[in-house]
Amino acid sequence: MIYESFLILVQNISLLLASVLIVDILSQNWLGGRNVYQNVAIGLIVGLIGISIMLTPWVFIPGVIFDTRSVLLGISGLFFGSIPTVIAMLMTLILRIYQGGYGTIMGVSVIIATGSLGILWRKISRKSLENISGVELYLFGLLIHVVMLMLTLTLPNEIAKITFNAIYVPILTIYPLGTVILGKIIITRLQREKMGEKIAEKEAHYRIVAENTYDWEYWLNPEGAFEYCSPSVSQITGYTWQEMLSDPDLISKMVHPEDRGFFQEYHDIQLKNEGHSTESDVDFRVIRPDGEIRWINHICRRIYDENGKYLGLRGSNRDITEKRRAEEDLQLNEEKYRSYTEKISDVIWVLDPETQFFSYVSPSIEKLRGYSVDEIMAQPVDYVFRPDDVTRINQLLRDRLNDYLNGIVPLDRVYIDEIDQHCKDDSYILTEITTNFQKNPTTGRIEIFGVTRDITDRRKMEIALKEENDLLEAVFNSVPGILFLYDADGNLLRWNSRHEEVTGYSAEELDHFNLYNWFDGKEEDKIRVEDWVVKVLETGFAVTEAEISTKTGEQILFEFTASRLEINRKAFFTGIGIDIRNRRQAEIKIMATTADLEKKKAEAAENNKKLLSMIEEQKKAEEALQHEQYLMRTLMDTIPDTIWFKDKESRFLRVNEAQAKRLGAMSPSDLLGKTDFDFFPQEHAKFAFEQEQEIIKKGQSIINDDEMIVFSDRPPEWFSVSKLPLYDQSGKIVGTYGLARDITERKRAEEELQTAYDATLEGWAAALELREKETANHSRNVVEMTVRIAEHFQVSEEEIIHIRRGALLHDIGKMGIPDSILLKPGPLSSDEWNVMKMHPVFAWRLLSGIPYLEPALAIPYSHHERWDGTGYPQGLKGTEIPLSARIFAVVDVWDALSSDRPYRPAWTYDTVIQYIKDQSGVFFDPDVVQVFLEIINRTGS
Repeated sequence: MIYESFLILVQNISLLLASVLIVDILSQNWLGGRNVYQNVAIGLIVGLIGISIMLTPWVFIPGVIFDTRSVLLGISGLFFGSIPTVIAMLMTLILRIYQGGYGTIMGVSVIIATGSLGILWRKISRKSLENISGVELYLFGLLIHVVMLMLTLTLPNEIAKITFNAIYVPILTIYPLGTVILGKIIITRLQREKMGEKIAEKEAHYRIVAENTYDWEYWLNPEGAFEYCSPSVSQITGYTWQEMLSDPDLISKMVHPEDRGFFQEYHDIQLKNEGHSTESDVDFRVIRPDGEIRWINHICRRIYDENGKYLGLRGSNRDITEKRRAEEDLQLNEEKYRSYTEKISDVIWVLDPETQFFSYVSPSIEKLRGYSVDEIMAQPVDYVFRPDDVTRINQLLRDRLNDYLNGIVPLDRVYIDEIDQHCKDDSYILTEITTNFQKNPTTGRIEIFGVTRDITDRRKMEIALKEENDLLEAVFNSVPGILFLYDADGNLLRWNSRHEEVTGYSAEELDHFNLYNWFDGKEEDKIRVEDWVVKVLETGFAVTEAEISTKTGEQILFEFTASRLEINRKAFFTGIGIDIRNRRQAEIKIMATTADLEKKKAEAAENNKKLLSMIEEQKKAEEALQHEQYLMRTLMDTIPDTIWFKDKESRFLRVNEAQAKRLGAMSPSDLLGKTDFDFFPQEHAKFAFEQEQEIIKKGQSIINDDEMIVFSDRPPEWFSVSKLPLYDQSGKIVGTYGLARDITERKRAEEELQTAYDATLEGWAAALELREKETANHSRNVVEMTVRIAEHFQVSEEEIIHIRRGALLHDIGKMGIPDSILLKPGPLSSDEWNVMKMHPVFAWRLLSGIPYLEPALAIPYSHHERWDGTGYPQGLKGTEIPLSARIFAVVDVWDALSSDRPYRPAWTYDTVIQYIKDQSGVFFDPDVVQVFLEIINRTGS
């Protein structure tokens, strides 16, 4: 009996499942959103299936029958909802009542209970239908069939007991499993339909993206005909997508004749290269219908399905005309600056410290050392130096590189070394090497940038000059008498070592020692010396005798012989003092002893000879001194750089010919005693005076300081100026001296380079506007207004330059944002907003590695920060936000809201102003808003 019941119920469930599968195959979208008519149709279908399974039941006893209508109605209530289930319940109720028998009440009750439980379970379940699990289906099937067993109580007592015992096993085993199987069939259909909807949605999304991006996309079928062409083709080529679809060869026809050959070869390879799906690209030119030539970057890829079947070619085309023009301009600039470096005699080079090989050497290396550029670049840096110097130099480079990488020294630290270098003819030359470290903007590697200058001849001249000075000094100090040089006021300016030995005074004490102080308390000697000085200065030569007092109080009688000397129109007198104490004693003895008169005369004659010899030696010393001065003057006047010496009051003591010419003087002597106030504007002269007084006060030098000098009769000129303290022999600072090199041409080249950089920045900004479809004046508007507000905050001119660049590049980080997000016409999702908010970080990554642009980072990185701290990317608050970014935040919102956008029209003037006022202290800095409103109210725009 039980086996028979199992068999019949399994057959009944099989009929149910077969009927459902047939309906599933014949229907479309029967579980999705439906109208009333569709619900009624589904109810009728379910009802007919219920009738069909009720007509093939398991008859337990006459009037008591069992089938799988409970499974059908429970599943209908769960998945189809109220209307279809109620219709099916009514149809099966009618049939069951018509069938009659003892089990009519139970049958009707089961129909109502199972359908209602399905509807109720659908209401209280929080899961979507396609996510219902097999366990939940089983529990649901178990529940409705437990209820079905309980409804056997509606049968007569004896029949109820017999029926329960006969059916509870198949009812609680087969029916729940049938519920699970039927439910899984429907869930699978739901999931399949959901997936189809998602696929259709994605296809529509991708088509929208392709048709709204500026890039031109197309798809060719395996035969090479167009399957799809995006409308943006007209923006790039001037041809419509309809023209492209109607003429498959149009793409080849529009290619520039000079590029058509290699493009066609490339295209044919892509069409015939079966089995390979690698992506490749090519750049070529196209001619638009109006004759304009545009550059295109073309990327082509063969597409295959999951089974490896070739579906066709996908092509992506991007207009790179502006990029190519910028690259051509950059190449021209590089060639221009390279020609500059190749024309100078100094050797410019770049060394990779990691590989120890040169990455660039200027052609002047061949003139300097005899090697060609290729020979030098093929050898490691050790090949440049003497073997004895290699270890020392390598250690020096490692130490300096570590200091640079660890931030111990400034990034712009410049090193100057003197090193012997090997030449091709096996000789060595002495070179001055100027180096500093820099980061390669392309590779990011640290490089050593250097300039090598041959200073062999200069060093030889310095050595010869030193030897000559040492010789002159030796001669000067070997004279037996005391040599001296006084100015017209009697101040001692130069003396020999014998002077210090005889008087007992040190060099510091003798410096500017007044002549008349030697004779304090001896009026007769002082008067005689005063007359002697007058005679020397008037006649050019004089001799006198006088006693001087040494530091110990000893009185020494000297005979002073002096000659007048004129230097730079100033009078001096120089000469020698001879100790004549012995001679005077001899003269006294001659006068006292007549017998010894002749002897004393002979001694006097001999002494006179010695005196004449000394005078002769004095003259030789004077001539040597004059020769030394001549050599120094010749050296100074032949150097192209300007040289000057000044006293403590910044009056010119001495200048070379180059300095005199620079200041418009006929000769160097015309500048003596004058100051910068006699030649330069008041402002520059005051700056130079204060600078020199600071050097005198602190003893600190200024080396290679770039200064712009303004002249009244010619354009301004740039000089590299070095100023140092001028010491006397005692080490005391007595003034300053300096050297200036004309760097006007170098500065002009730097300005041209600066202009090229700024033009590049404007090109970036314009390219970004084109990509974002911004208005053409957006960058100019925000830059001008940002600069005007910054000037109200007394920002320096140098900082204004960085603010201008930062404003131009404020959205440069959007280069890293996908077009699908950046150009999306509607609102962004939260995930898309998270990507969009990364553009300040992308800007920081792009610009922070460029030293030239690093000072301009404040605006691109921080202009989305808010005054109340709710901005991004850092969440800065209040004055933590850089001033330039706070200024730009107001200006950017002002210009954006005042301009039309693809997703909204421009706001009115009053609405924009009111919005900015409302956000003062929330999004914006109140002080910046106040200045902005003042400017707007004053200008009216």
